[in-house]
Amino acid sequence: MKRLTIPFLGWLVLTPLSASACDICGCSSGAQSMGLLPLVHRHFLGARWQGQGYRTFAHGSEVNSREYFYAWDVWGRWMPHPRWQVMALIPYQYNLREFDDAQRQRVRGLGDVSLLAQFSVFDPLMSRARSWRHVLQVGGGVKLPTGDFRLRATTNGLEEALPPAMQPGTGSTDVLASALYVLSRGRWGISADASYRLTGVNGDGYRFGPRVNGAFRLFYVGLWRKIAWTPYLGAQLDHRQADFLEGEQQPETGGWAVLATAGLEVFAQNLAFSLTWSQPQAYELSGGFVVPQGRLSASIAILFGRQQMASNAPAPVPLLFPNVQSDTNAVKQ
Repeated sequence: MKRLTIPFLGWLVLTPLSASACDICGCSSGAQSMGLLPLVHRHFLGARWQGQGYRTFAHGSEVNSREYFYAWDVWGRWMPHPRWQVMALIPYQYNLREFDDAQRQRVRGLGDVSLLAQFSVFDPLMSRARSWRHVLQVGGGVKLPTGDFRLRATTNGLEEALPPAMQPGTGSTDVLASALYVLSRGRWGISADASYRLTGVNGDGYRFGPRVNGAFRLFYVGLWRKIAWTPYLGAQLDHRQADFLEGEQQPETGGWAVLATAGLEVFAQNLAFSLTWSQPQAYELSGGFVVPQGRLSASIAILFGRQQMASNAPAPVPLLFPNVQSDTNAVKQ
C-alpha cells in the first residue's frame, strides 16, 4: 500500500521508447461520478474541465517521466419524464508526457462519447412530503469508440505508436451501468453511487480492464439570498482489472485506489457551478512505479425547462430538498 495524491485510479506508461502495454491513468476511458448536479430535476447543458498529473519512476533502461492529462467535456441531460433522464458526454482530450531527458509527447483530440439513461425507482414527487426523503436512480448506457486510438509520436527521432492509455480514445465499445442513492433530512444528506464498465476489444486486439467505481458523500444545502450552495465531503473507491492484448494479460496494469474528495456545487437561478478536489489516500497499482499528483475539476451548466420544486423554495435547489426554508437564519445579506 502506498500514499496517493491523485483523485482517480491511474496507471502510467513506463516505457518511453517501446510499445509497452503498461498504461497511464486511462483519462480517455476513466469512469467518474457525475456529482450532485444530476439531482436537479431540469434539463441542462454545460462544460466541464478536469486536470491531473502523474510522476512515473522507470525501471531497467527506461527514463523517468511526468504525465499531464486535461479534458474539456461538453455534457448535458434531457428529462422526458420526472423519473427518466438521458445524459450525454463529449470529451476533448489533451495529454502531455515529459521525459527526464527533455523529450516530449503531446496528444490531443476528440475522446469517446458516452450515453447514459437513468430511471428513478422511487417517485421523486412522492418524496416531497416526507421528513426523510430519498432517491434511487439506476441506469445503463454505452461508450462509443469515437476517439482516435492509433496516434503516433516521434521520440528521439523515431516514430512509434503511443501506448493505449495515451490515446484520446480506446477504440472499443463499452457497456455502462450505474446506480445512485440519496437520503436527506432537512438541510443534510448523504449520497452513494456506483458504476460498472464492461469494456470491449478494440481493432488492435487490446482490451482495457473492466472497472468498478464507488463514492460516498456527506453534504449540506445552504441558502444565501437566492443562491443554493452545497458543500460536501466524501470518499471514493476505484478498481480496475488488468488489461489484455490478444487474450494475453498485460503486466503492470490494473489496480485500485481509495480517495478523499471535497467539493462545492452552487445553484443560482438558471446556472449551476461546481468545483471538486480529490486527494487519494492509498493505492496499489502499476507495480509501484507510479506517484500520482492531485486532481482538480470545475464545471458550469445552464439549466432550462420547468423546475420541479416546492412553492416556498426561494432558489432552484435540488428536488431532494423541497422543505428548505428561506428563514432569517438561513439567508444572510
